Order: sequence, then C-alpha cells, then structure tokens
Amino acid sequence: MGGDQKYNTILRSYFREARAYFYCFDLGDHSSFENTLSKFEDWKSQYEIANVYDVLESTDACLILLGLKADLPHQVDREEVYEFLEKIIPSSDTKYLHTCRVQYFELSSKRDSYQDLILPFIYGCSVLGKLVP
Repeated sequence: MGGDQKYNTILRSYFREARAYFYCFDLGDHSSFENTLSKFEDWKSQYEIANVYDVLESTDACLILLGLKADLPHQVDREEVYEFLEKIIPSSDTKYLHTCRVQYFELSSKRDSYQDLILPFIYGCSVLGKLVP
C-alpha cells in the first residue's frame, strides 16, 4: 500500500476485491512501521473488520507483511512485528506455514537473490491455490 495520501481513494477501491494484502515497511525507519500499522487499522476500520483472520479465510485471501531493507540497521524490533502478527493470527495447533493466511518476510534488494525477493509473492499464490508460472 502506497504511503502517499493522494493514492488513498484509489487504494480503497482495490481493497474491496483484493485476495492478497501486502503491507510493506522500512526496517530502518520506525515511523514507516507505525505508518503501516496505521494503514492496517484504517483498512480494518473502513470495512468494519473485527477479526482479520476470519475475513481472510471467508474471502480466501492472505495478508503478507514485508520488512524491507533488511541489510541495514534495524529500528523496528522483530518482537514488535511479532506482537502485531499475534493480534491477527489465532492461536491454534492446526495453523501450518502452508495454510496460514498471514506471514512476515524480511527482504533486502541488495543482499537477497531474485528467488528470495519473489518468495512472498509465490507464498501468497500458493495459499490462494494459484499456480505460479
């Protein structure tokens, strides 16, 4: 989701039919993470979503959180990210990596290979049952 306010109206229309939600933030900029959390809360509020995971399951969708610039010093602690994810993912023994509709990836365009960089997108497609060419 773009951070620029002028895109908010356009983004809202895309969210209605989305099956994969990607939220990105800069690991080296804590305000970027805070902005991402704010955008997420705005999405929940606008669509009156009480339980995100239930919505993801009922609409056959997934949510992927991407921490970018992983090669640089981090201002966002991994524990903060996990606390956010724990609010979304229900605690259950039956949630496995290949079926969980919420995932977190840290990426670096400088350090990671092409395969590493596309992994979150492949993951999203696999959860949604789509074949990747």
